[in-house]
Amino acid sequence: MIKFILIIVFCWCSAENNPLIGYDFGQQYSRIRIFEYESYSDVKFLKFNIQGPTTLANWSLTLSTEGKCTNYFANIHFYLQHGAYPLTSPRNESLPETYIPNRHNLFKLIFNTTLLNPLIQLNNPPIGTWFAMTFIDHPTSEIKPKITTGCNLYLSTWLDYQVVSSIFTLVFNEPRQVVLSDNKTSIYASYYTSVGNSRLRISFDWSNNCEIIFLARINALPNIYLYDYKTVCTNKTCLIEIDQLSASISIYFQITVTNFSCLINPLHGEILIRSTECLSSSDNFCVQPYPTRRIMFNYYYDFLYVPIYTTNRFNSHSTSSITLNGNDVSMYAYEFIVDDRNIGGTLHFDFESRTMPFVSPDVNVSILGCLSKYQPRRFDQCESNYKILIDKNSISLRSLPYPEMGFWYLTLQYFCYDFGQQYSRIRIFEYESYSDVKFLKFNIQGPTSLANWSLTLSTEGKCTNYFANIHFYLQHGAYPLTSPRNESLPETYIPNRHNLFKLIFNTTLLNPLIQLNNPPIGTWFAMTFIDHPTSEIKPKITTGCNLYLSTWLDYQVVPSIFTLVFNEPRQVVLSDNKTSIYASYYTSVGNSRLRISFDWTNNCEIIFLARINALPNIYLYDYKTVCKNKTCLIEIDQLSASISIYFQITVTNVSCLINPLHGEILIRSTECLSSSDNFCIQPYPTRRIMFNYYYDFLYVPIYTTNRFNSHSTSSITLNGNDVSMYAYEFIVDDRNIGGTLHFDFESRTMPFVSPDVNVSILGCLSKYQPRRFDQCESNYKILIDKNSISLRSLPYPEMGFWYLTLQYFCNGSKNECTDAAVSLMFQISSSQCTKQQCGTYGICRIMTSQQNVFSTCTCIAGYRGYGCTDSTHAYTSKSLTSVLFLTISNCMFIPAIILAIYRRLYIEALVYFFNMFFSTFYHACDQDINKFCIFKYDGLQLSDFIGSYASFVITLITMAIIPRSFKVFLFMLGLLTCIVINSRDRFDHLQFISLISITFIFTMLTWIIVSIRYRHLRPSSKRLLLVTPGFLLAIAGLVLFAFCETEENYWYIHSLWHILIATSILFFLPHKHFYKRGLIAQRNENVPEPVVNISTGSTILATPIDNTSLSSSNTDTSKKSTDNLLN
Repeated sequence: MIKFILIIVFCWCSAENNPLIGYDFGQQYSRIRIFEYESYSDVKFLKFNIQGPTTLANWSLTLSTEGKCTNYFANIHFYLQHGAYPLTSPRNESLPETYIPNRHNLFKLIFNTTLLNPLIQLNNPPIGTWFAMTFIDHPTSEIKPKITTGCNLYLSTWLDYQVVSSIFTLVFNEPRQVVLSDNKTSIYASYYTSVGNSRLRISFDWSNNCEIIFLARINALPNIYLYDYKTVCTNKTCLIEIDQLSASISIYFQITVTNFSCLINPLHGEILIRSTECLSSSDNFCVQPYPTRRIMFNYYYDFLYVPIYTTNRFNSHSTSSITLNGNDVSMYAYEFIVDDRNIGGTLHFDFESRTMPFVSPDVNVSILGCLSKYQPRRFDQCESNYKILIDKNSISLRSLPYPEMGFWYLTLQYFCYDFGQQYSRIRIFEYESYSDVKFLKFNIQGPTSLANWSLTLSTEGKCTNYFANIHFYLQHGAYPLTSPRNESLPETYIPNRHNLFKLIFNTTLLNPLIQLNNPPIGTWFAMTFIDHPTSEIKPKITTGCNLYLSTWLDYQVVPSIFTLVFNEPRQVVLSDNKTSIYASYYTSVGNSRLRISFDWTNNCEIIFLARINALPNIYLYDYKTVCKNKTCLIEIDQLSASISIYFQITVTNVSCLINPLHGEILIRSTECLSSSDNFCIQPYPTRRIMFNYYYDFLYVPIYTTNRFNSHSTSSITLNGNDVSMYAYEFIVDDRNIGGTLHFDFESRTMPFVSPDVNVSILGCLSKYQPRRFDQCESNYKILIDKNSISLRSLPYPEMGFWYLTLQYFCNGSKNECTDAAVSLMFQISSSQCTKQQCGTYGICRIMTSQQNVFSTCTCIAGYRGYGCTDSTHAYTSKSLTSVLFLTISNCMFIPAIILAIYRRLYIEALVYFFNMFFSTFYHACDQDINKFCIFKYDGLQLSDFIGSYASFVITLITMAIIPRSFKVFLFMLGLLTCIVINSRDRFDHLQFISLISITFIFTMLTWIIVSIRYRHLRPSSKRLLLVTPGFLLAIAGLVLFAFCETEENYWYIHSLWHILIATSILFFLPHKHFYKRGLIAQRNENVPEPVVNISTGSTILATPIDNTSLSSSNTDTSKKSTDNLLN
């Protein structure tokens, strides 16, 4: 039987006929391969964004196969979750006891392989981020053969929705007039919360007693089935009360007349939103939350939330210990944020309660807690799965896996406007490329006049003489793009950045501070690394000095900002104790050019400043007007949706404020005319098609008019008769800030156009609003000549809405330009690193730093820069020379191998050959270009290190005065030790020094013991004289290797190291010597008495034995002599 589950929420009103529908949005994942479920490591997660209120969202799924899938049957699971990764148990797996299993807005679809195009429709879904999870589920009882013909399943997913644009905004404490009629029986309204909201009361006053339904819902449009608050009004006056909410969320209202007969005449009403006082009565109780600082550690999802107490209520300033008693009628609430940095982990809540010593043990006391989203809730209002009961003198634990994004509250009980975020002890490294930097992420969640980044530098190891510069960059909305060593970008890349700040300090300054006045709200990224002078020689053997950086962001949100509403006048008052006020306006979909007018009671000089996404001041603003008359205005070109414009209104002459100055502010739009001074650029939205790789996107324009014959083409035709401009809107968010945006253009003049006509296309890239070419920033201008191909790229783009504006330009007479049409093909795409994947001299890599994912080029052969195109320090010409030096220099081991074979030291000869062979091919493989690898690089490197270590150890053991049989045992022990320590860490130079030191000391001890026992220098002075040059060569090689070798001189210094070490072996290998009876008589003075062996009847002469015969001879006679000598 086919199992098919589809969750559809039925809509109260048809989305197709709804006149409030605005722009159409879409997102796509194409051909994502899905796998069979065994655990969460087998699932695929997809991410979608619903960017505005909508009445209907469609997820269209397309299942495709690859391979022999004729008899293949399986169930496909598809889960949708708002704001979090879906948490499910497909096979009824149980969670740990203390874990909270409940989920909000989780939807499930199961279909099998016979259904290739299922559809999920959600009515009135919440705005924001949605995550999908998909996998294959076979029946658990099915026998799966190991040898199969192979069937791969691929899932393509398309999200399509339409944003409702005609929603009017409510302003705190300002009445709003509304009208319902027979052709407008229902309207939507919204309210955007700010910091410090208390309990809200929305009142409604109407002209008659019609029955009206008021619905309210957080972050989504309500309908008759989906709402958070509901009131049915049968009188002329009614209200809805809403407990205080977290900042930066939207409440949507639906106002509907149920009886159409009431609408014979239009129904007029007034809506007012205001706050109520926080009283102690149970029916009007405000829970004031404390904010928390999030301290971030070095691992994924490793955070600690620390409460911030800003009053003297507690003795400790940042403790997570509270005291509750019966006299305290308020609650303790703690606010903490969950965002994309910790949705993939688990939140843990640990509690330990202790009664005071004077409390009777018979008293039954406990603490009641509640976890809630968007607003703090009391225990009796809490969802059952999120209730927490903490008994006295007990330890409790609750955990929330894959938490949902948003503001959460733990209610036990408080709130202040101070926010903070911290990274503790992040180790920083020396800069060679972007793969060495550390990225940190911060959020400024509301308008602030001052933000402080406090840095603390700490060290570990011996850092007394360690000197280096620490670089710290701050960038709003994007990863910082810099060139610390003056690396150049590719020619077509845009280097300019907005809101980029830089701090360089050295290790003598341990606590620097960065202060930014009026910083933009939103996400900030920091980049930090160590920069040494490039000319410094860095020895390989060092004592070690590690640097750690702790970063603390602290800021205060400005709460007293009133909100402007489109086409609604707002009254303001300036006085001698309030000479300046702030205002804000939150843009919605479809904004045209804005005109903000000001009317005042007298002619005082007043300065009006406006700034996008940040508070303005006299030095930082985007728009400015000085008003000396009673009436003045500011005009702002149309802006993208979902951004805030902040205004500062200031009186310069305080003497004008003897009496309060009253004024009225009105924000409205102006018509889009064809005149050059009032020209609106209407942008076309784009769909972002996502592919299988990081940052691999394609933006496809969506044309919503009949201006073009094609519905989704990126080809346009411009001519002198076309006075409008073409603008395309595309979004950059955290899914593509770590890549590069590419803009490809190809222009062609029409066949009938004269080749003498000078025509071109002028383009502009701009953020937040489309701009004409003459208003464009210089680095963001694009000039496309006729019959040409152009390319511009934007690395690490800043988050937000961007616009590509294209404009026709003809430098000729009117008659020539009238018919001079130009066809333009263009494409907007995103990729990892560069479009050429770092080119010939680079490799593109995906890196992570403190959970921030980004792509970067790792350059080779001395090339540098973002795209490995800077050849200033390239050494490609030296490449062949360096590889020949490093490989041929190993041939110096050949004399040592021949000498070892000649002296019958076959084990030594084998080790030297092993070292020579693998060192040669390792260096042939360890090249940026002209490389040759006989097998994997890592295996060659390990073999080379083992061979090098073993050559030192075997040579030193060979020089020891011990029996050959014992030497063979030590050879094997030394070789196995070399394998072990290189498998542990082949780059730990201290372990190499330790091994060589132990072996050298052992050899020296054998020399000393034999010399003392026979009272004669062993080895002989002649032999020591011969060994001395070998020691000098070896020491010279070690000094070069340890203290002189750098990346620039590696190819010839390391080759000298090969030559010196291989040559030194010739002096270390013992001589071959055969004893003759005739020699015994010449050394009678040193000959001991004959040793008589009674058991065999033979007499063996123990002759004086020098070091050469003891250590090198492989004959039975020498072996017996050595054994007797050591017995």
